[in-house]
Amino acid sequence: MEEQEIHINQQHHRRPIGRFGWGVVLIFIGFIFLAQQFGWLGPNFNWWAIFIFIPAFGSLVEAVNLYQKRGRFDMAVRSSLGSGLVILTVALMFLFDLNWTVWWPLMLIVPGFAMLLGGFDFTGSSASSGREVVTMGFWIGLGVMYLGAGFLSHNLHLTANWPWFGLGRWWAVAILVPAAGALINALVLAIRIGRVNAAVIGLLIFALCAATVGLVALLGLSWNLLGPVLLILVGIAVLFGVFSR
Repeated sequence: MEEQEIHINQQHHRRPIGRFGWGVVLIFIGFIFLAQQFGWLGPNFNWWAIFIFIPAFGSLVEAVNLYQKRGRFDMAVRSSLGSGLVILTVALMFLFDLNWTVWWPLMLIVPGFAMLLGGFDFTGSSASSGREVVTMGFWIGLGVMYLGAGFLSHNLHLTANWPWFGLGRWWAVAILVPAAGALINALVLAIRIGRVNAAVIGLLIFALCAATVGLVALLGLSWNLLGPVLLILVGIAVLFGVFSR
């Protein structure tokens, strides 16, 4: 009986969140239309893009509802939040008629941020060795965001403020970031479980391969060296796994 009352109370507290979210959406759309009628938004304002906000806010409200229902920031919540942010970015770009040739890197930065969120483990689980594999999303998302930030700084002519992005092969760092992340995750996992298992070897192989590609690109070396070097590094990683058992 008490469990039923708790369940009913939880449902009672969850429902206003959805109504509140959609109420905010309607008020927002109403204010946008009102501002357009008074000419406050300028001639380049695309009012029809407002309707793209509906699925965006729908995903964000769904993320809030899922978090409230499950009590943790799990993969379903992060997925809804990430998709909502991506759609919201597209809506804003259309709404304010932003130049896509300039602002297209946002389509790297925002999905990268969504991937970064997906890489966090808020469940508190420590038993599964796959936890570090999941957090690779953080490193990959960080690399993608870095790549988008570099392209955006070039498009906005901000390389004087960010001189690193003015270097010829700055983009290669986006490959080295997940390589470093894989190495860190492999070490953390090996220390946690006290041995080298298949997950550790897989992370090490990924780290070595990505680091090799990134360094070849960053240093401007011949790509003909890539194949033999990758074979050597993968062989070393396999031998390391064999002799560590």
